[in-house]
Amino acid sequence: GVRQSRLRIRGASRPDAELLPTAQANPLTHAFGLGYTLGPAGRVWLARTQSYLPNRGQFADGAWLPASQARQWEAGWAWPAAPTAQPTSVAASAVVPPTIAVTAFDLQRSNLAVPDPQHADAYLLRGTQRSRGVEAHTSFGTGPLRWTISGTWMRPRITQTASPGTPGDYLAGVADRFASLRVQAPVPAALGLPSTQAWLRLTGSSSRPGDARASFRAPGWGVIDAGLQGQWPGQQKLHWGLQITNLTDRRYVRALTGPDNVWQGPERRLQLWIDMAW
Repeated sequence: GVRQSRLRIRGASRPDAELLPTAQANPLTHAFGLGYTLGPAGRVWLARTQSYLPNRGQFADGAWLPASQARQWEAGWAWPAAPTAQPTSVAASAVVPPTIAVTAFDLQRSNLAVPDPQHADAYLLRGTQRSRGVEAHTSFGTGPLRWTISGTWMRPRITQTASPGTPGDYLAGVADRFASLRVQAPVPAALGLPSTQAWLRLTGSSSRPGDARASFRAPGWGVIDAGLQGQWPGQQKLHWGLQITNLTDRRYVRALTGPDNVWQGPERRLQLWIDMAW
């Protein structure tokens, strides 16, 4: 796929100043992938993605920050080669074949902006960021329960510098390990919710470096999401869902500087959706 975008940014250095054109661009981004089915051994793929991200803010001299460019390579393997339909009802078979997927990725992003320690409300270009890692995903069933487990291990680092520092510095506030556990089960018919599934998900991260040298670390975090999803009684084409994000309303202070990075995760939020197929 290829995308041609047109971007125009208007801004001002003070709240009471007139908004003036500060940046314009016509970025051409792309994504492509190539896959091959190995038969009983699953399938493999290779993909490349390029993106464009404007940087907000200014240098201390008033000049606006240049845009950030990113590109990602990834290679993966999944088994089985094609997803299989899994039963979801209580009476369904207790044996659900597992699915497994493993992906290796290499992500680079240029013009990484960080706060300027010498000037309030100004920024510096830290350099180029590179994150390399592996993602793993598996799902399987045990009796009426359906389990999904995901994990990410990566090494985020600064590879080139445009300000004081050396290549190999850590990215402050960015963890190198993430994990997610999701379990889903049918709601008992006695509760009056036929064809309804309940699910619970725990997502968390490891500790995070507090500065470029990882001289101290901020603690990791963990949040719980929960929800219901089902089919409207007597209506096969009408589905509904209820989701509570951050069920326990946990807020984690990053213990790091920067007004945009004080909290980890949103406050508790309730979402209700209805999907109708015509």
